[in-house]
Amino acid sequence: MFFRKHPQIIARFANYLTRHKKIELSIITYYEIISGLKHINAHKKRLPFSNSSP
Repeated sequence: MFFRKHPQIIARFANYLTRHKKIELSIITYYEIISGLKHINAHKKRLPFSNSSP
């Protein structure tokens, strides 16, 4: 989603998801992602986070 132009990151996320079924984020990482997306006014990119809790 956010790193779609980085093949190595995509491969690592895919590998992680096959083992763990979901991505776990710390509250600090979650906050940094949300605040960064707010800063660049990226409403559509924030939608995947709206239905999840940190």
